[in-house]
Amino acid sequence: MIPTPDLKKLQIDVARAAWSADLPDWVQVLAETCDTLGQQAAAQRIGMSGSVVNETLRNKYKGRLDRVAERVKGALMGKTVTCPVLGDDLPRNRCIELQGRPFAATNPERVQLFRTCPTCSNWRGHKAAPASPTSSATDSQQPEE
Repeated sequence: MIPTPDLKKLQIDVARAAWSADLPDWVQVLAETCDTLGQQAAAQRIGMSGSVVNETLRNKYKGRLDRVAERVKGALMGKTVTCPVLGDDLPRNRCIELQGRPFAATNPERVQLFRTCPTCSNWRGHKAAPASPTSSATDSQQPEE
């Protein structure tokens, strides 16, 4: 019998082995996307690096898994949020991306997002109460660093 080379291991099998019975649905979707599109393409879709995806699938990622989960749920699972600036059905991963953009006084939408995002219930790491409906964007303070 002629020996055959090992076939490429499926990422879903890697994830199942690493996470055991605790495999979250979003990790399963991420692994299946990696098997379909490739790890780099899946990483691009969620806006993170290939190494983050690789370590997440192997349950070795030392960073904030909740942030990876939110990006996967938005980009690959269709999770949406209501944005007080942009409206309904904003993909969660897009919301996270917009939160990370720097202030740009030349773009009115970015100004409004910069002022509104830190008071929104969708803000990553949200701790403050949402802004009251009577407050205006001009009353908001700049977020603290």
